[in-house]
Amino acid sequence: MGKKVTFTAKRAESIEEFQRSAALRKTSLSEEISNGLDILAPFYAAINSHIHTVNEIERNIQSILKKCLNHEVSEKDTLNFEKALWSIWENNIRQQQELLEDNFYIHKMAGQRMGKIEVDQIAKDAEDLVAKFGAQRVIWIYTDRRVNNKHLKAGGISNIIIINKTNFGGYYFDINHTVIIPLIDLSIYGATRSIKNKGVRLLHSYLCWIPIYHTNNMAVMVPVLEDKYIHSTCQEKCIVTIINPFNEEIRNI
Repeated sequence: MGKKVTFTAKRAESIEEFQRSAALRKTSLSEEISNGLDILAPFYAAINSHIHTVNEIERNIQSILKKCLNHEVSEKDTLNFEKALWSIWENNIRQQQELLEDNFYIHKMAGQRMGKIEVDQIAKDAEDLVAKFGAQRVIWIYTDRRVNNKHLKAGGISNIIIINKTNFGGYYFDINHTVIIPLIDLSIYGATRSIKNKGVRLLHSYLCWIPIYHTNNMAVMVPVLEDKYIHSTCQEKCIVTIINPFNEEIRNI
């Protein structure tokens, strides 16, 4: 005995196929749908008889995936991930063009640290560059800095990286927490351990650190985290990050 069922098809294309079949076989649409259900019913019966096994398999797969995502990612996968983030940095975060500056500033301090006059002038120049290139900020890296205490001068040659944006594809490049570490430490210990050995206080749990520049046997490293974990200290409105590797000095202005 037949049983009447009313339903709504999710895909119009499915009904259209049954309509074509009905036209070819010279039957009604309801009869074609009924025939289709009769054909599929034995398969559903077989599936239902093993439903508990299927559920168990699904649970096992979910457990394995969770372990892979949280704990058991291979070294190869990690390297590929870091390469992908570095590619984002190169192609989406920074501009390809680098600028070269050669300036000297009044320096009244006794040591090698950058003075207020020097930092303020660099910040002013950085503001002009941001406006000129329509950028978000810049990274100002000294590649050759000299201090002449006798003539009260300090400065030298700098490379400037123009930053279009600090996040892309759900990842945030935390330039405010850039660090510089010796290349020899990086080659021996890797980024994470080198940064810990340096005594850097990490405010966030970062996915990885990517190298963006090296000079004076020092590597400039920028940490990356997911957008959803961005902290207020990440988004301080800084126009320039000044890096003086000759005194291991970083300023966010």
